[in-house]
Amino acid sequence: MTRGCSSAENPSFYPILPSFLPTYLLTIIESKNDAATRAQALTLLQKGVAINEIIKDTNYARRSIYNILKKAKDRGYDPSKDTQILLSYIEDAPRSGRLKKYTLEIEEQVINIISQNSTTRELFTQKIANTLALLIKGGISARSIYRILCRRGYKPCKLTRKPGLT
Repeated sequence: MTRGCSSAENPSFYPILPSFLPTYLLTIIESKNDAATRAQALTLLQKGVAINEIIKDTNYARRSIYNILKKAKDRGYDPSKDTQILLSYIEDAPRSGRLKKYTLEIEEQVINIISQNSTTRELFTQKIANTLALLIKGGISARSIYRILCRRGYKPCKLTRKPGLT
């Protein structure tokens, strides 16, 4: 008995990919919800291919194919005028996600605090966060300050002082 399965046995078969690829890249490669697959489904639907063939080729559900067509038409796609499928018709809608606590202005304030003088260069990220908490609604964490500093090229270092010479 063989360990692998053929594409005839499993319709959601993906080719065996090299193991040296990072996990996030494998996820992108194996994704069936990419813009190219949506364009393929829309093109096949436009050409009059039977819906069952489109389902078999793209692994989309029937309802998903019609939802792709509906969204494309809402975004300006009109096959009677122009058969060209633009990326703007089929791309993913922007996701809301969690808002960032800090903006470019806040990043600039952090850098200004650090670069004021040698005393402020010695501040801990928590002290910088406490200083900025008065200016930012809801405050900002020490970890966010650390991320800002790392993004700007600052690295953590331990302050060393020379003993007094006698």
